[in-house]
Amino acid sequence: MFHETSLKTRYYESDIMGHINNTSYIGYLEVARADFFHDTGITRDGEPVKFVVASVRCDYLRPLYPRQTVRIRSWVTRIGNKSFTMKHEMLTEDGTVAARAETVMVRYDKDSQTSLPLEPEIASRLRPYLKRDEAET
Repeated sequence: MFHETSLKTRYYESDIMGHINNTSYIGYLEVARADFFHDTGITRDGEPVKFVVASVRCDYLRPLYPRQTVRIRSWVTRIGNKSFTMKHEMLTEDGTVAARAETVMVRYDKDSQTSLPLEPEIASRLRPYLKRDEAET
């Protein structure tokens, strides 16, 4: 199963080349993750964030432009003891893959500044999105 988030790119995110700057893609991933956490019930409005990004990698395949609608498809590829890995695809309106990304999220306690084990409830909410292969088309 995939989770999907849609957003519209904005003019101020573009650079001198006229396309969306690469740093904005990382922000789009943050929006997709926040929506994923909220929609799956892993986090709720007003709750402190339970995770930190340990790693993010993004392969830029096609440029995005201002006022373009982008669909971000996300899924889980690994559930570990304290972390999990997500993959993402950013798709344009015509279904072209503009970017592929991977993030590693770690369960984290901000007070003790240490990682924590994933609770069984969190793992169970991730499991429906677990897909070890590349995205289906």
